[in-house]
Amino acid sequence: MTNDKKRKAATRAIQHQSGSRYTMAARHSGPATGPASFQLKALLAESATFPPTEPAWPYDNLGEYFDPPAVFDSHLMGTPVPFYAVLELAGELARSGHAAVIEVESVEPLESATLACEGRRFRLDILWNGIGLLCRATACTSGPYDEFIEWCLDHLPSCTDDEIIAMTEEWGYACGSEHGRAIDRIARSPRADLLIKAATAQGISQRAIEAFLHAAYADPADIDNMFWDETEALAMRHAIEDEQTRLNSLARREAARLRQEAGQCAGCRTPLTSLTPHPSVPPRYCSAGCVPPRPLVVLEPPF
Repeated sequence: MTNDKKRKAATRAIQHQSGSRYTMAARHSGPATGPASFQLKALLAESATFPPTEPAWPYDNLGEYFDPPAVFDSHLMGTPVPFYAVLELAGELARSGHAAVIEVESVEPLESATLACEGRRFRLDILWNGIGLLCRATACTSGPYDEFIEWCLDHLPSCTDDEIIAMTEEWGYACGSEHGRAIDRIARSPRADLLIKAATAQGISQRAIEAFLHAAYADPADIDNMFWDETEALAMRHAIEDEQTRLNSLARREAARLRQEAGQCAGCRTPLTSLTPHPSVPPRYCSAGCVPPRPLVVLEPPF
């Protein structure tokens, strides 16, 4: 039996014993029972010094479906925790260092825990012995869109301006690094489209488009210094202009869709027309005067 089939069989057994739906049997959550926060090095110290334990797993006959993981009784988490999962978490937080502070959002003993560290959220799966990345929105149980967009699709539009711009730049640099001089392969990226739509909802589509183009292609002011061949320089300028035109059109269509969906201004309740007064005005508002101030979050560089 493959690992995937073993997991499904065990989940079915849990579902039968607990009476819960299959999706809930596969993904549990509950109130935190351990401390509010601790440093990564403290959890690593526990895993390095505490002996293995044999807990009373909450479901019978688990051994018929898979081998339960090797665990230790974590005083910090208030539940047995797999040794391997701690090492996997340390790998995810390698850039943050051993002094990284981990916050505990929830713990379901012997099943799972939801942890947060420096804006990132993780599901520590005790029963299945692993770490999974969660959407960055507090209390959200969905996974992120992908490794570049660490929010689910429901919460992506509610990101701060700085977060959207940072993700857009990161994806732009990744595109440029992956495709290099093959500039025709950079255009029409589904990730870029998704980020520009999120930026449009916040009234920062122009900032996001410029950030993506500069990261993925080049700053137009630097093109002449980048290429000796005028043909290559011209091709780069045309590629940037074409993608800029496409993304601007995408932003306009998304703004019109959001305004039609909203129907009336979120501030003064005035009926909305199909045309956005300016790209810097979020589509759900009739004018800049109705837009409430948004807190600015300055992201720390990853290194």
